[in-house]
Amino acid sequence: MVFKQQLKGKFPQLLPIYHRWRHPLRKAKNYWDRPDGIVLMYHRVNHDQFDPYGTIVSPENFEAQVAFLVNRYRVLSFGAPWKSEDKPFVCITFDDGYVDNYRYAFPILEKYECPATFFVATEEIGKEKELWDNDFIRMLIYRTSAQQKLYLSIHGREYELPLQRKNDVAHAIYTIHDLLIGLSVKDRSSIMLTMQEQLSPCLECRDDYRILNEKEILSLDSSLYVEIGSHGETHSRMSALTLQDQERELFDSKKRLEGIIGHSVDLFTYPFGKNTDFSIETVQLLKNIGYAKAATTNTGQIHVGNVDNLQIPRWNVGNWNRAVFQSWMEIFFSS
Repeated sequence: MVFKQQLKGKFPQLLPIYHRWRHPLRKAKNYWDRPDGIVLMYHRVNHDQFDPYGTIVSPENFEAQVAFLVNRYRVLSFGAPWKSEDKPFVCITFDDGYVDNYRYAFPILEKYECPATFFVATEEIGKEKELWDNDFIRMLIYRTSAQQKLYLSIHGREYELPLQRKNDVAHAIYTIHDLLIGLSVKDRSSIMLTMQEQLSPCLECRDDYRILNEKEILSLDSSLYVEIGSHGETHSRMSALTLQDQERELFDSKKRLEGIIGHSVDLFTYPFGKNTDFSIETVQLLKNIGYAKAATTNTGQIHVGNVDNLQIPRWNVGNWNRAVFQSWMEIFFSS
């Protein structure tokens, strides 16, 4: 993950070239059989300049992107019936459920009468708390402890992470993320507590980083243009959990959201979402519990009539202005 993030940061101009040449067989297929649509994946919309995961889009760029989409494509909700027409469709999805989605993205969607689907991780709903994969970053950034190293013990292995320099902290973020993502909820929570004790952060929760509360979720759901889906309970990699814990994540998050908005929730996105982050057993659990559609983070297009509704591909959107976004949309529909 460290190498990938450094490549994105230092050589962003290489990414379009890479995507234009990847998946040659898919590209050839799309030339002869044009895709019916694609699903876009967003996470954050805010003004924060610190973005180690590359998931933040500025409100200005998000508005430019939405304006382009509603003018060029059929913008459909994720849960809508997808039909093949001359004009291709695009779906906008948001993962995690951060409050900045409500503060910055939602008013823009309303302004352009643009559908979108918000997938919420439910454990921290209504709390002044960040999801674990941003929460440990908060600890590192706002640490008050004078110690220059962080010590972690994970499954009998000791880790010593220096924190003196800015580059040290950046490296620690990617290292810790990769260490924690494969742990059970219990083990991860224990490590997070150890970090809290060592770093003694002076800030409990960053302003735009908490999860939506019930009132905000209900307000989103009341819009003509928004639908709510589940992103699990604890934002855990499904494949790191037992089947029993996976079932609890999928069922409890669904029921929590249904209790807030007062109607059925049958849409889901897999946390992290690559093939290694869930299994065929996870897909079967989704089906058994009553989910109708689920999205991955694997890239690809939608061909109506030939799509697995519980393993739908998506494309991640960057902090691009209108011109750059337009060029990427061409890549998304062809690569």
